[in-house]
Amino acid sequence: MRDEGLRALLQTLGSAVLGIGLGLGILAVGFIVSRMTLAEATIVATGSNAPLTAPATSPSLTPRPAPTAAPTTAPTVAPTQAPTATPTATPTPTPTAAADALTFELYTNGGRRFAAFVLSSTPYTVTSPIAGTVSIAMYQFLDGEVRVGSNIPGLPFFPYVTVTGSERRVVLRPSSLQAGVKLLVDDGQKIGIGDALFSIKDLSASSWRTFYDRSLVAPVIASASSTSTGAEVDPLSIFKR
Repeated sequence: MRDEGLRALLQTLGSAVLGIGLGLGILAVGFIVSRMTLAEATIVATGSNAPLTAPATSPSLTPRPAPTAAPTTAPTVAPTQAPTATPTATPTPTPTAAADALTFELYTNGGRRFAAFVLSSTPYTVTSPIAGTVSIAMYQFLDGEVRVGSNIPGLPFFPYVTVTGSERRVVLRPSSLQAGVKLLVDDGQKIGIGDALFSIKDLSASSWRTFYDRSLVAPVIASASSTSTGAEVDPLSIFKR
């Protein structure tokens, strides 16, 4: 009986010791597991939840230079020098006045129609309104008569300048050579529209004043006719083109 009681006691003590050992083992394992979990949590917190702070220096970025301070005083600006004008040669004046210096009026005499030139200024170069061949006749006024081809020294020479084209013939009657009329074409010369015929120095009246009408003041009168029939053509329609 005594041995049986001792055996029961030892079994009880062994069971208790085993239970205590198992309990301590479980506690140890739990402690180890808790430490490992805490360490992992610390690592995760350190790697992912740490504040994103830019490194003090970054070897891959070039430091931006500091901006230069603006000057406190305005910079001195050198005065701009005006460009030197390039001297140009003075053009030689021509005897032709401005285009609007010449106008035309209808003048009639003896049933004939003429284009009377009205000039606001001189000198002026008269040009041909048609293309054709030039013929020049020189007149003088002798003892009240109109003479062609005469050569009396001391008396004015009055040129008649005729341009004969394919359809029209135009006769221009300026003043005398002595009054400043200068012929710019030769007898028999071929000319085109706009070519110079003669120049006028002043506003002396046409030879028609000396020959037929003392009231005429126009420096040039001109008539026009058909080349084929000789019929009169409105002269203003020729010169006002």
